[in-house]
Amino acid sequence: MSTQKIFFLTLFLGAFGLLAYIFSPFFAVILLGVVSGIALEPLFVWAHKKLKFRPALASLFVVFVVVVVLGATTSLVGTQLASQAQNVYQNVIAGNQYEVNDASDYVNSLIRPFNKNYTVDLQKYINPVISFIAQNVGDIVSGTASIIFKFFLWLVTLYFVLKDGRTIKSLLVKLSPLKDIHDDKLFQHVAASARSIVKGVFFVALIQGFFVGLGLWFVGIENAIFWGLVAAIAAPIPLLGTSIIMIPSIAYLLITSQFVPALVLIIWGITAVGLIDNVLTPYFYSKGTEIHPLVLLFAILGGLSLFGPIGFIVGPLIATIALTLTSLYQEIVLEEIPEKV
Repeated sequence: MSTQKIFFLTLFLGAFGLLAYIFSPFFAVILLGVVSGIALEPLFVWAHKKLKFRPALASLFVVFVVVVVLGATTSLVGTQLASQAQNVYQNVIAGNQYEVNDASDYVNSLIRPFNKNYTVDLQKYINPVISFIAQNVGDIVSGTASIIFKFFLWLVTLYFVLKDGRTIKSLLVKLSPLKDIHDDKLFQHVAASARSIVKGVFFVALIQGFFVGLGLWFVGIENAIFWGLVAAIAAPIPLLGTSIIMIPSIAYLLITSQFVPALVLIIWGITAVGLIDNVLTPYFYSKGTEIHPLVLLFAILGGLSLFGPIGFIVGPLIATIALTLTSLYQEIVLEEIPEKV
């Protein structure tokens, strides 16, 4: 390799390395914008072809629809959610000392026939949770401005991904040394995976959160909307999911001797909430990905460990790219290896 090429490649890699470092604080926003753009591309194509909108106007139309849908959803449940979140916060900070003591006495009455010397103090386990919430509520409130700013950046990214997505794809295909057929295969797999992740993670999580909140409201659990939202956030986590809300709710009903509501909530959790997770999630993932469930599980867990909440998307996408490249490896590399005599 000539000195000129070495010098150019050094500058090239250095410039893009610095650019990646500059973009790193907004990695999650950019990735969400790209994935959202891929998922909403059918709506963009519909506006472009059916409504005869130009790309810029079609992209703006999609962003407008997203803002309207999110705004309507927020306005419908936002007020009640804020009120219920405040109630939960006040109850937790107050400690509900008497209710916790009553619950501890009830649990101890169940244990005492088996072991008279063992007692359970639920307050000891609840206090760390109370302290954690008290210490972090300020950070949550102060982060509102940051969330609004990142939401705006996400909308801007979504707009330009829709508007210039095909141009960016064509540029990447030209820069790639692979054959166009291989580049198209890689892009198709990544796009299909992104759409299935959006449906399999976010769409199913919202449905599960709604059904959890509905079940809690039906059996008389307070602040059902808030706990439904928490369940929706936890739903995509493998091996945990909505059980983080359902199990404590059932336990609370049993401890307070509400056996019929507890039985109703158990049946509701197994049938309505459980079937959604076991049927819809694999269905959506199978529509766009060809990842083995075990690989998908570790991809999500590893993504969460390395990238935080955005790992729900990053992990499966990286797994999809790796498996697609494995398929291309058989076509590109192995074909060039002469057969053994």
